[in-house]
Amino acid sequence: MQPDGQLPRSHSPYRRAAPIRDVLRVAAQACAQFAEVEYESDQARDEADELRELLKRVEKVLTSEPLPTDGGSWAVFELAQQVQQALGQPEQG
Repeated sequence: MQPDGQLPRSHSPYRRAAPIRDVLRVAAQACAQFAEVEYESDQARDEADELRELLKRVEKVLTSEPLPTDGGSWAVFELAQQVQQALGQPEQG
């Protein structure tokens, strides 16, 4: 203790609290970053779901076309095969 009754600066409660404030600041930043990443992940999942639904619609249209052996297009047939593969469905034809 100093002659004026004050604690030395190195023993100040504010100085001792500095590491705790730093930890809390870093924790708050980590929480904010986590929330942002979680939001972006949700957005990406929603977009993937929308694209999957679109591919399913495309697959229905493409597989309704005649097979190449019945006068249909090989390009359409091959594209239908690729879409089915992308969707994890067994290929038809």
